[in-house]
Amino acid sequence: MTSLIECVNVCRAEKKSVIACIRECIHGGDKPSPPPSLFSIVYKATGCKNIHIPDKHLYLPTNFDMKRWLSIDKTDKKEYRPEIWDCDDSARTVWNNIRNIALNEGKNIAFALIWTTSHALNLYVNNELKVVYIEPQTDLETTIHSKPRFVIF
Repeated sequence: MTSLIECVNVCRAEKKSVIACIRECIHGGDKPSPPPSLFSIVYKATGCKNIHIPDKHLYLPTNFDMKRWLSIDKTDKKEYRPEIWDCDDSARTVWNNIRNIALNEGKNIAFALIWTTSHALNLYVNNELKVVYIEPQTDLETTIHSKPRFVIF
């Protein structure tokens, strides 16, 4: 068994930094990679680069929490009226209401408003790092059917 100093000296002979050598000698290799960023998770799921995330730390809710919060919000009960109360109105209202419900529980959640070329809806990133789309007029999980234009958390 070699000592840490011997291991670092052998590693340094390969022109690696002291820090890299200490990591390699202690952990047996490279430092573990960090979890993916919220931006990269949403970009990978949507293909949209126009993602606005104003807060540094967002809570990733469970699917159970999100269903509970959606059951509290009653936006889905409003009657659809073209150009007066339609998808963009529903999506904005659900986004605002769900964020406020969660904030009242002390959770600043990763819940967003997403506008595509033909529809506005909501999405969240859950605690399993999966993007889940929500149809704001029904509270049901859905998919996107047109190109995303922007996402706002």
